[in-house]
Formats: sequence, structure tokens, C-alpha cells
Amino acid sequence: MNSPDFHFDQHPGQVGTPPYTTVLHASGPTPHHAPRIPNTTPEVLVCIDAQEQIVICDHGVEPLFGHSPEALRGNSWKHLVAHQSQQRLSDLLQQVDTSPHPDGIDLGQAGLLGQHQDGALFPLDGRILPARSGASGGYTLVLRPAPRRDDGRDHCPEVERPHLIDQLDRALQQHRRLNRSCALLVIDIALGRHHANPAHTETMMQACIQRLQHGRRRQDRLARFGASRLALLLSEITGVDKVERVVERLRTTLSQPVESAGGQHRPSPRIGFACYPEDAICPATLLDHGERSCTERHRPPTILVS
Repeated sequence: MNSPDFHFDQHPGQVGTPPYTTVLHASGPTPHHAPRIPNTTPEVLVCIDAQEQIVICDHGVEPLFGHSPEALRGNSWKHLVAHQSQQRLSDLLQQVDTSPHPDGIDLGQAGLLGQHQDGALFPLDGRILPARSGASGGYTLVLRPAPRRDDGRDHCPEVERPHLIDQLDRALQQHRRLNRSCALLVIDIALGRHHANPAHTETMMQACIQRLQHGRRRQDRLARFGASRLALLLSEITGVDKVERVVERLRTTLSQPVESAGGQHRPSPRIGFACYPEDAICPATLLDHGERSCTERHRPPTILVS
């Protein structure tokens, strides 16, 4: 009777908690009741066979990717990686086959995106390890989420308008390649009579930025491009109705009182938006449309006197 051959190695200082990470390799047919793999490191271990199907993975895969180990077994590793990163990872797997990589291939600079079952994207880090000596092909993927530049939830890069347009251009190119929609929200935190007080203005802005950072999805991007103006790119959202619902939720969240200057002050956010590709396909035009929407949606009605 054939049985899978499980083998544990120690790989010093390559991935995981220093100085060692326990890595599991698998070969042979997949059992109906695979043994539970101890999940003792921050990484997720995913063993795939020569046909690039998942043989076994540890239980850390569920909180990171949203899939249970049982649901993934026998399926492609592509369930764990965003569509735009699948070819890149496939090329790296071929490199393991075609040239000697005894220590595996580091994924830190590969720019891979993982994909949660709910569709959220996040940067991936880790390493590809070759099958152990004597095994009939296959790999072990040691995966973990890469640190995000904006993991400090108060962080919001302040950019000049030309730089913001460049960032939008790159984002729109990605959505164009994937045939996906998105929406740009332009948010102006109206500060009224407090606008002349720089310290108060900054306190109000930082409170609003923190609320937006905590509430946004992983794939959404927030930038500040003025004293009281923010741009929020909602990735992969379709339909004006959905965008309107997001705008209403944000308006409610941002309008909550902020403690400042010894009292409570309530921001008055003005929010406009532009949808790609319905409203514009050029980044500068998309931003212009969003800014006009921000102004026009809050303009007092004109009273005609005959």
C-alpha cells in the first residue's frame, strides 16, 4: 500500500521566526485523512505536487486566505494568488525546476499579490522550496503577508497633484488590464471657521484619515493632496448605486465629533466621486470629474426669481 512520505527539514534563517523554520515536504498520493500539520510559525505551508495541485497545507491557510485546508486539497495553488500574479509565480516555479536552487527562491522582491476568498488582495512574501531529494517533483510554498507600507493606520501620504495623477494612472492601467471597474472619491473635510487654526485643522484631518484607514479594504488606496482634501480609490467596485452607498457610510463616519481644542467639533465632509470607465478613462480627467462632483453635489440650490 502506497503511503505519503512526510519529511521535516530545518532551514536556518531563511523564513519565519529566527533562527529556524520547520518546513514540510510531501510526496506520494494524497491521503483521505492527512495528518494535522503543526502550525507553529507565522508562515503558511502549502505543499504542491508536480502537477501544481495542492497536496496538503497547514491550518494557517484559513485565516490568511479564507479557504479551509480540506477545500484546497487537490485544487490549484492559483486559488491563493491574485490573477495578475499567477504568471509571475508560475515562472518562478519553473525556475526551481530548470536551475539549481537548493535554498529555494525568495519571494520578497517578486511583487506577488495574495487573494483572500472574499476578493481582498494583499502583498505576499515568503519562499519557494524545491522538493526534497528523491521526491518525484513538487514544491513547498512558504507564504506570509508582506508588511504593508501603510500598516501604520495613521499614515496617509501627502502628494502633489501631478504625483497623484501618476499614481492614478498606474492604478487605472492595472484595472484596464484586468477589465475591472473602480471609483475615485474626492473628500473635502470642510472645517468652516476653524480653517484659520492650523493645529485644529491638522487634528481634524488626522482623525478623519484614521477613520478612513481603519474602514477601507486592503486594496483601496488613500492619499492626501491638500490641506483638507483626500482622494480614496475604491478598487474593483461596479455601479453608481454601490458607490453611493459607500459615500453615505463614509459621510456618516466622518461626521462623528472629534475631540479638539478642549471641546468636540463635528467635521462636515463633502464627498464627490467619478467612476472608471463610465465617467473618464484618463487619470487627470477622472480627478477633475471627482473634484467637480465634490463641489457640485454640495452647492446650494439656485433660486430663480422671475
